[in-house]
Amino acid sequence: MQNGIEHPWRYTDFTEEAGLTGAFILDLTFDAAGNLWVASADGVARFDGVLWSRFGTEHGLPSEFVRSIWADSQGRVWVGTDRGIAIGNVDGFRQMAVQPAASNIRRIRAAPNGDIWICADSWLNPQQAGGLAIAATDSLYNVAVPDDYVSDVEFMPDGRTALLTAGGVYLRMAEDWELLGNSDELGYPRDFVMTASGDLLLATDQGVFRLEGRRFIDASEGLWRPGFTSFLRLSDGSIYMVERGVGALKRWTGTRWVADGSMEFESTIFESAKEAPDGSVWFAGMSQLGRFGPAVDWIEHPTMTGAPFEDTAGRLWFSDQRGTWTGTHDDWTLADPDSHRVVSRQPGVTWLWSEAHIHRYDAEGRLLAFDARELGVDRIEHFDAARSGYATAVGPIGDTWALARWDMDQGWRTLSSDLGLPGIADVAAAGNSSWVAGITPPAESGTVLQFDGNQASESVAPAVTSLTQLTFLEAENPPLLAGDFGVARFDGTQWNRLEDLPARSIVGWHRGRNHTWIAHGSAYGGESGITMIGSDGATMHPMAPVRLLHPYVMYGDETEVAIVDTTARGVVMLVDSPVTNPTGGLQDRNGDYWISAPGTVFHLPFDPTEPETWLEVQSNRVALGQDLVATVFSRLPWRSADEKHRQFSWRIDGGPWSLYEWSPSLRIPTENLDTGVHLLEVRSRSRFGVEDPSPARLGFNVVPIPLQARPWFWPIVVLTFLVVLGTSIFALRSRRQIRRLNTALEDRVRKRTLALEETRTRLAAIVLASPAPIMVLDADTTVEVCNPAGADLMGLPTDAIIGRRLADFVDPNSGDRLQEMVDDVLGGRPIRDKLLSPKLPDGREVHIAASAVTLSPALEDIGKALWIGIEITDRVRAQEQLQRVSLELQRVQELERRRLAQDLHDDVGGSLTTLKMAFLTDLHAGRPPEKETLQERVNMVQELMNTIRTVSLMLRPATLDDFGLSAAVSTLVNRMADVYPGRVEFTDELDPGRRLQDDVQTAAYRIAQECLTNAVRHSGAGRIHVKLWKEPGLLKVRVEDTGAGFDASILDAPLDSSGLAGMRRRAEVLGGRLSIHSTPDGTRVEAELPLIHVDADPDPDPDQKVLIEQ
Repeated sequence: MQNGIEHPWRYTDFTEEAGLTGAFILDLTFDAAGNLWVASADGVARFDGVLWSRFGTEHGLPSEFVRSIWADSQGRVWVGTDRGIAIGNVDGFRQMAVQPAASNIRRIRAAPNGDIWICADSWLNPQQAGGLAIAATDSLYNVAVPDDYVSDVEFMPDGRTALLTAGGVYLRMAEDWELLGNSDELGYPRDFVMTASGDLLLATDQGVFRLEGRRFIDASEGLWRPGFTSFLRLSDGSIYMVERGVGALKRWTGTRWVADGSMEFESTIFESAKEAPDGSVWFAGMSQLGRFGPAVDWIEHPTMTGAPFEDTAGRLWFSDQRGTWTGTHDDWTLADPDSHRVVSRQPGVTWLWSEAHIHRYDAEGRLLAFDARELGVDRIEHFDAARSGYATAVGPIGDTWALARWDMDQGWRTLSSDLGLPGIADVAAAGNSSWVAGITPPAESGTVLQFDGNQASESVAPAVTSLTQLTFLEAENPPLLAGDFGVARFDGTQWNRLEDLPARSIVGWHRGRNHTWIAHGSAYGGESGITMIGSDGATMHPMAPVRLLHPYVMYGDETEVAIVDTTARGVVMLVDSPVTNPTGGLQDRNGDYWISAPGTVFHLPFDPTEPETWLEVQSNRVALGQDLVATVFSRLPWRSADEKHRQFSWRIDGGPWSLYEWSPSLRIPTENLDTGVHLLEVRSRSRFGVEDPSPARLGFNVVPIPLQARPWFWPIVVLTFLVVLGTSIFALRSRRQIRRLNTALEDRVRKRTLALEETRTRLAAIVLASPAPIMVLDADTTVEVCNPAGADLMGLPTDAIIGRRLADFVDPNSGDRLQEMVDDVLGGRPIRDKLLSPKLPDGREVHIAASAVTLSPALEDIGKALWIGIEITDRVRAQEQLQRVSLELQRVQELERRRLAQDLHDDVGGSLTTLKMAFLTDLHAGRPPEKETLQERVNMVQELMNTIRTVSLMLRPATLDDFGLSAAVSTLVNRMADVYPGRVEFTDELDPGRRLQDDVQTAAYRIAQECLTNAVRHSGAGRIHVKLWKEPGLLKVRVEDTGAGFDASILDAPLDSSGLAGMRRRAEVLGGRLSIHSTPDGTRVEAELPLIHVDADPDPDPDQKVLIEQ
């Protein structure tokens, strides 16, 4: 190579996705045959131009951490690992019998005399020292060095040897090593190289330096990032380096670094670079490997023939009359001399078959062989394998057709020994199902059999054939049948013809990985081209077919072929053919093209280079109806003068792109364009389908025919001027009016906004200050807003409530009712004063009158409910108590009536009856009664009067109404004293001049009456004392006795069975209280009632006073 790297070159990445094995690429070399060998942290990889091969400990390496690799002229590859040296080739490796003392190999170099110098360091294991060893002939000896961290060695033209160590650069003079200048002061050494002019360049982590005399001086001019890089020395003596992180290839001129080409190698760590035999440059770093060099064209493999096929593992197979071959571009192997067809759908498995036998190869190369008799047929006519691993074969047995299926567990077994069909057109395997299509007469429906396990079913395919037989395009998702007159799809129960295909003339098809391509001819009047069928429908690619090639859909004339690109969705590539009579071809998963012809095979490696496109036109101004003539130029980084390597497509004003065409001269019609400026875009693409990412753009002006000469031109101009003038005046006035209206509208909007904000502020203040709990709930009762009253009701802080479901805070029954309430409200049924009685988290059971409505959509809270609850626990309890009091009142009234009736009946009724009988006796005797008899009867009447007065006092003492509480209690005490043997005392400290409210004195009287009655009946006390007095705002009544007391538990008895509870209830109704204290020595009952006075009656009725005294 002269003057460094020639242009134009291209850059290509090789990564794990492209087949590269191994991570962290550390070194590379080329053997005598031009094969690339790569050292990595995962073993050794070999690239023959097509396929990658990996070598590890199973191939004889002492370790798979390989740091250095070198190939000698004898074809041997030296491999340096962290555990020593191995030597070998593609057949395997052997470890050296004698290993260097330092086993962590860093670099392997060849001396001018043929000796192999082996450098070692302690990078991986600081406790293990490095060193230097020399392998000469069959012996190996270690060399003493001044630094045990040895990275590289360089042999200088004057016979001296330079050693690169962690401590600097050393020169060997005779047997001694001498530190070279200031190399120990320039940072950590990375690499060094000797130029053709004798300059020694040193690269460290601080920069690049050149030895001048006895010292190193800076040599980083022209570098943007000089630290920590490696050198590359080409065969012509030129020195290069890759500026890490920039991707620029720089060449050393003797004084500075200059850019010489560009690439995309941007690995974090740049490890090594080598020149290949073809002059290209290869770079290694991390998990990336790059090639920078001239592009390649078609490569012929004259030893191979037959149609190409790529299996699921990416292996290439060729079948011809000699059998089936596999391998790489320079190492083909006859895999099966008796098989001529290949099927591969299950990952890692490839089937080779012929009429006599079937061979199954797995990913490890293991072979299973079956002949036709093992399948139960005389010969194998049809075969297919499914992605699931099942396989199906059909062949004749006598006069009938038999079907066999294979799986890993049971091997081959016959599903049917007589399919009942006159002939077999095609078979397909899908999952665990087998499909069989029978031979069909032209333009007639066909018979299709499906074997699902051991169950067979029959269906009828529509008439889709004319000159060909039925063929399965796809047996899965869903099954497709094709003929030369259409395609049918199976929907699970029946076959339906696809009516959405752009043409019915089917001349070929291909089933790819994710799509099916159908080739259309124009025999039935339809459009010719290729249709891609996928899960989302069918897409048509128009083109002029010439003939069908197999196994992939290809069309060609004598110089071009069209290949369906199975690596990119729906792309059809036009490729210039290396032969005039191709018989087959494909584009493999790496993008490479393969074309077969009689007696040979051609291979075109993928080129990802993007073309550049620009335009030249005769004039940017074209009259309407005339064609715009443009010349397209496209420059590729290689073969730029060859127009067959690029195609062109154009569009106008962002419309649809035209079909790609070869001609660089474009004629763009303008009759359908509007006058004015338009944008023409032209893009180009290479034969690999790589398109220019930046289409060429050109603006052009379509002008109409001149109008000045037409008679109506000037009147229209004047009229147009007047219209424009009037419109402008009107627009000016309208603009002013619109401005005024807009100002008024803005003012109204501003006021409305302020009013709305004020309303929102007030509403927020009302919600916060409201004594009623207010919450906003969503559809599952999650609380979004809660005011302080709501938090107080729940007994929890607000933060603990918001964001949680309100139904989770109450018992399940109440939670369900609350959810029903929210559902009703969101369903358009507002709730008002609905009673809820939940049990809260603190154990309280409260009563709440709840109301809820849905929030207005204007509040942007659609789907939320506003919930307001008022606690009415006290009101509910008061209502319950009032109900109990009412019932008790009715019961007491009934008891009083019964007792009154009994007293009137027993006492008054009996006495009156006696008087009546006495008077009747006298009346019948006809004589007047005697004086003594009359006296008895007067006494009896007096007793009746006393009884009636007693009953009247029990019902309502008149003294209480006429003379007040003190007189009534005094009368009550006197009456009790008359009938009770003990002493009854009364102390009155009330103001005799003030009357009390009727309710208060009635309650006080009844309490005193109940206490006296209980004391007289039950206590057996020797003394009973009643006292009335007042305290500020209170009237107090106390009744004490010295009796035996009673059990205080009766105070908790039901209201209808305790007179004591009645007394307490009388006090509480007035807002007072009643206390009862009972011991075995006596009982004390004390009542406190609110003291309310009324004016006293100064002069009671004298008759009433006499009655009271009596």
